[in-house]
Amino acid sequence: LNDFELDTWVSWIDTLIKVGNTNEALQTLLAAAEYFPGEHEIEYYLAGIYFSTLNFDLGEEHLVKALTINSNYVNEFYKAFPNLGDNLTIHRIISNFNFLKN
Repeated sequence: LNDFELDTWVSWIDTLIKVGNTNEALQTLLAAAEYFPGEHEIEYYLAGIYFSTLNFDLGEEHLVKALTINSNYVNEFYKAFPNLGDNLTIHRIISNFNFLKN
């Protein structure tokens, strides 16, 4: 993608995830992270991909980054990754983050 609009990248990543192409989605996310450093949407998507592929260490790393940038996006995270709604590790990370934030 040579487009520098975040929405274009996110739409493409959503499509890749929906068709089950997680490897290409991950590669696209990593490229997007270079164009949009510190963007909460990219960090949430990276967290979701890593948790979905059972890479919990990187999932946690990116989820904490995402929460630090914008903790109000959690519901959108769950919409993008409904399969992670029951993940206790993710719930623990979010709860701990919210506890420490307050």
